[in-house]
Amino acid sequence: GIRRCIIDFNDPSKLMMSRVFPVRSAIREKHSSTQVKRLFKHPGIYNRTRELEELGIKKSKAPPPKLTFPKIFEPKFLNTNGWSARPLPTDTTALKALASYPFHVGRTDGKQNDALGFLPVYSDIRIGGTKKTTIIRKVTGDSRAFIKELTAVISSTPRYKDGKKEARCRIRTGGNIEVDGLHVKTVRSWLSGLGF
Repeated sequence: GIRRCIIDFNDPSKLMMSRVFPVRSAIREKHSSTQVKRLFKHPGIYNRTRELEELGIKKSKAPPPKLTFPKIFEPKFLNTNGWSARPLPTDTTALKALASYPFHVGRTDGKQNDALGFLPVYSDIRIGGTKKTTIIRKVTGDSRAFIKELTAVISSTPRYKDGKKEARCRIRTGGNIEVDGLHVKTVRSWLSGLGF
């Protein structure tokens, strides 16, 4: 655009500003990284999704996995710290079910008088409180089967039942399993229900 100055002809110092001069608007010379991806690196992905949306076709998500191993034990939690008892050694159905699982979750050790420890399920909050995850330690055996079962358990919670969000589980360094979101109570009740 062009800006014109209002000139006071009685003041000789302002006579120099009588010229008409253009005003430069801020022109962005560089695309943001998101724009670069959209325009140059992966244009087909964005165009296809836009075309599908225009036609009213939505991509169908895979249904969440079903639980393979049913609950065999009704856990009793202590309200203050989340500790739960294991099934009694006389419960043969629980012992048979424990032997049939392809994975095992150990409890914490080092307690006084050889007391039974806690289930190793912890919450982790990082990146200034914006990244909230649940970490499960001491998982041995088939970790892929464990992740499949864990995904089925998390997908059955009210937050994920509508199918808009997807439960994400992954194996971290050291064999720990990490789940996006805070699901400590859900995972503890599921593990203790399996008899661990």
